[in-house]
Amino acid sequence: MISVIIPIYNGEEFIEDTYRQLAAQTERDFELLYVDDGSLDKSGERIAALAAEDDRIRYFRKENGGIASARNYGLDRARGEYVCFVDQDDFVKPDMLAVMLADIKTTGADLVKAGTNTWTDGTEGAVHTEQESVLVSSAAGERNFYLQSLILRGVSPHPEYHITVSVWSCLFCTDFLRKHNIRFYRYCDYEDDWIFCIQAFLAAERFCLEKKTLYSWRIHGRSESHNRIKKDRYLEGLYENHKKMEAFLLEAVEEIGLTDAQKEDFRRELQKQRLLWVLSNETGRGIDRHTLKESSRLVKQAVAAERRRGLCKSLNRCPLSISGYGTTGIKRQYHLLRDRLLTFLLLHHMEALAVLLNKKLLHGRWHI
Repeated sequence: MISVIIPIYNGEEFIEDTYRQLAAQTERDFELLYVDDGSLDKSGERIAALAAEDDRIRYFRKENGGIASARNYGLDRARGEYVCFVDQDDFVKPDMLAVMLADIKTTGADLVKAGTNTWTDGTEGAVHTEQESVLVSSAAGERNFYLQSLILRGVSPHPEYHITVSVWSCLFCTDFLRKHNIRFYRYCDYEDDWIFCIQAFLAAERFCLEKKTLYSWRIHGRSESHNRIKKDRYLEGLYENHKKMEAFLLEAVEEIGLTDAQKEDFRRELQKQRLLWVLSNETGRGIDRHTLKESSRLVKQAVAAERRRGLCKSLNRCPLSISGYGTTGIKRQYHLLRDRLLTFLLLHHMEALAVLLNKKLLHGRWHI
């Protein structure tokens, strides 16, 4: 049996659509674990109505703690031999579970990941080329190349090997996750599935990459990752949490065959990211938690702390890869120039000017 974990938060308008797609799966042996993370709308009523017609539904309600907390809650209660995660507002293909289950049984892999695309305003994005799935074992030389693409996120020395960072369209062996204590961790918001995937792919003896696109990420203004009001919000303890995430990532890259120079490049990337994330945390649209003067002081403290830790050489020479993630042409060049300017100001004791420019004019934002 497959346990499908669906975290819910104020998703009443999407719940039935997503349920109907899951109910139409060609693979029939599954349970649906709806974890209501303290919704304030009628999500619970919608799920209760569906549960009345489908005994595969299990409904749980918990105090609000975020999507990482909700996914862990479901993972602890999963009864299936396999587990996967679906977001409340996304789309799945009718054969998603069947294809991934066949892959994992045929290959004996600890996990399988299928292709994804986007769904925007009723239009489905370009699908990945469908081809035979790829099996990668811990003994294979190419394993490290795939893991580099997952962890380095756009700066891998082998970009031809690619694993997306999301936990969507993955099927995991439940015993494998529990044996290795693989959980969701919330360091800086929106990074929990990336960290989960890193843990899982590093621990796997073998993993399967199914090239068929089986999952569509619905992009709309009310989603957690695209609602500007939600996205540009003050994150408590961001600087300290980013340092914890950095420690995790630097430990992870020790296992994927990087040279010392590549490790140093990655550390520089993380340090530059941390400085810009702190700036973004104080200057996002609609964030009025602190005055400009107070924000400048807090940003200056973060820069001073990085100086004490030791600034990486040529910190501003290489563009921050994530700034231009998914963009091309003039837009990408603008992002890279903006980031270089702001980093220059931060490194040359002009934190107040960086805060003012980003707050009033540039509106750069970096925590995903």
